[in-house]
Amino acid sequence: MVYVFGGQLVKDGTVSNELFWMTSERMEWHAQPTRGDRPSGRYGHVAVYDPDHHALVVFGGRNADKRRLADIAVLDLDTFTWQRPPISGTAPSPREGAAAAYHAGHMVLFGGHGTGGRTNDLMLLELSGWTWQQPNTTGTPPSPRSHAAITVGNGHYVIIHGGRNNFVLEDMHVLDLLTRAWVDASPKGTCPPPRHSHSLHMHNEWLYLFNGINELGASTVTLFKAHLPRNALDRPGSPHTPNAASGADGGETGGGVVLQLDWQELDPELPYNKNRAGVMQQGQLKCYQLGSNMLGRTMNEDDAEKGLAYWDVHKVARLDAFKSKASAVSDREAGSKASRSQSGSTKSSRVQHTIHSAGKMPLSYTTNNAKEQKMLAYIGDFQRVFRELYPYRRPMPLAPLNECGVPKFVCTTLRPSLPPFHELYTLEGCAKFVSEFLTVEPLEDPLHPPEHMPSPMSILTWQAADPFDAATVLCSLLLGAGYNAYMVMGYAALAVTLNDQSETECPWLQEPDSTAAATANNNAADVRPGSPMNSATQHRKSMAGGPASSTTITRGSKAGSDSTAADEPGKRKKYQVRP
Repeated sequence: MVYVFGGQLVKDGTVSNELFWMTSERMEWHAQPTRGDRPSGRYGHVAVYDPDHHALVVFGGRNADKRRLADIAVLDLDTFTWQRPPISGTAPSPREGAAAAYHAGHMVLFGGHGTGGRTNDLMLLELSGWTWQQPNTTGTPPSPRSHAAITVGNGHYVIIHGGRNNFVLEDMHVLDLLTRAWVDASPKGTCPPPRHSHSLHMHNEWLYLFNGINELGASTVTLFKAHLPRNALDRPGSPHTPNAASGADGGETGGGVVLQLDWQELDPELPYNKNRAGVMQQGQLKCYQLGSNMLGRTMNEDDAEKGLAYWDVHKVARLDAFKSKASAVSDREAGSKASRSQSGSTKSSRVQHTIHSAGKMPLSYTTNNAKEQKMLAYIGDFQRVFRELYPYRRPMPLAPLNECGVPKFVCTTLRPSLPPFHELYTLEGCAKFVSEFLTVEPLEDPLHPPEHMPSPMSILTWQAADPFDAATVLCSLLLGAGYNAYMVMGYAALAVTLNDQSETECPWLQEPDSTAAATANNNAADVRPGSPMNSATQHRKSMAGGPASSTTITRGSKAGSDSTAADEPGKRKKYQVRP
């Protein structure tokens, strides 16, 4: 059974206080009439299911007037009657985006966004006596955040992951409810990327993490798991713990435990669908979504925006049945990911975000007109003949994907542009603008052209670019200013592509003139082989006749020889600093 209460409607932004429920077996939605003191419409609230009283407990949120709330409303699911129980104790401040979970007759509430900013307080509401309490904890608590994921695992551990404050977070924190102590947690191996508004679930000593919104504001469908044994968080000397954790999952530090989770990414086998909600419960992943290409149910985005569509697909799978995603990655993809992690490029994330929000892009970005389709057909024929004639040559990138994942003829990527700024009417002005405005990142794969070549508009919006993207913007500006500009693709040494000048001689250094070098050689000819030369004499000759390397003769050389260390193969000449 799935219950949905309140929220903000997509079609017009109104705030609702309606209750809906649906059976997972028959996918039938019901608008349930309720009695009693029904709470006001809200969004950003949290709700937990109380199995002891078969009730739904709702806290906080934001109403239609955008005022944050801190009230408690309880719905009896047997009679569908709303109640407002008398609350005692110090209640939390009004907030939205808090994280809540049920544990042993209590609602565990953490964080949220209040009037004064985000919070990191942890509150417990006793669901029989309706009393708020804030336990005193030890250790380092999480930083203030909202929209974090929370679950209770292994009986008495509150696990909190991610969320957002000024940034989207990826850290994890664990609270022992028996000792009221925060446990330090650190990832090992692959760490789930930062996210908020996601889900955590504990099942058979495995911690699962699913879905969420990433740093760019796009929904993700990634699934991770980590092994969390029951004794991995036990502390030495605690009454409920026989032994301290050790080994791969935990280690003792200063009388406590540092939790190290080895995350593994799983393949959820779910294509992107922005109208999807995911729930993990009792070792299962349940997804409710609008439409499915696999089932032949088309998804109409316009109907979804207008509120004329509803969830019509229900997918269920066992969490322990998903396979590791690493086993499905080819060697080339693995190498590409490794090079991407080393280069620090984030282009893939930007493109993925744009693909997921393609509905906001112009129609010409997401489709091809009749002329473009005809050109792509010509390109396909040319590439086929090219592969037959030159099977060992790399195909030319004539139709790369744009930022929306749509193939476009490469020449259409250049858009002659003439902004209303006189500084961009010259070659020097355009080059200076591109170099200063864009953060240039290395290619994800230095041996191949990029898979996606976005438009100049998207590149300027991102303010980040690989060499191809930066050249696209520069050429577009120069073409608009009347220059005959082209983009040229080729290969060069690593030092050239990265502008590495560590092996380049400093331009402020100059070679000594020939007169000084000749004087140095004459002075060197007076030194007999094997004759001692103290450091002071050598220093004086170096200052008078040039660098020491040009005046030094190795022992055992013939008398009168003018060969110097500077003339030896592989030895670099030394220079003097200009006065």
